[in-house]
Amino acid sequence: MSCSQVTSPAALNIGIADGVQVDNFNTIGANRLLVFTGIAVNSIFVGHDDNVARGVVRVRLQFPVPKSMIFKASATLAALAGLHGEGDEDLTFSADSAVTVTDPTDGGTLPQPSQPLPNNELYAIIDVAYQGDGSRLTRVSYQANVLVQDLEPDIDSILVRPAGNGAFAPSASITVGGIDRPLRFPIEPDRSGTARGGFWRACKFLRPEQCATEGHGIYGERGIQH
Repeated sequence: MSCSQVTSPAALNIGIADGVQVDNFNTIGANRLLVFTGIAVNSIFVGHDDNVARGVVRVRLQFPVPKSMIFKASATLAALAGLHGEGDEDLTFSADSAVTVTDPTDGGTLPQPSQPLPNNELYAIIDVAYQGDGSRLTRVSYQANVLVQDLEPDIDSILVRPAGNGAFAPSASITVGGIDRPLRFPIEPDRSGTARGGFWRACKFLRPEQCATEGHGIYGERGIQH
């Protein structure tokens, strides 16, 4: 089942240095630890007899994995948060496995819903089992810990100046068609609160031939012309 609702969702995006999963050296180079927690709600109540019922809980973590980010490894856990029964029957529950993947079908082993889920996002996949006459699995809690390598640089600020003169500042003027025009680069923080990617967007504002023709350049904070 794909959960229709998640209660108490929370996420952390933590910068780290050379994160490695134990006994998996293919994870060398991870520089971010992502932590997702919440309670998946099963709104489709299915009562069962005394036989063991098995199923899969799929949680969309709402975190896209772009080409600039490499999924390295994950460690995921799940636990019972809600199980309903009838009468005095004994109830049992187990989470047989829990993984975090970037493919909603988990390698083609799960069907897509009627409205297909996108690839290259994070999903927690939990195999569950429960038993008891009239039992209904209503809630499953989860924690997904993910190591990724983010290839985009962290940017604190961008300073620019016309080529060859002046001081670096948050804005500068360039000549376009004989008219001085202000050049500014607004930086938007990402979900971690860090401004990201703005440096490269700034570098692409002018084509190299324009910089050469107008006699201006775009500079990074260290004064390297692009």
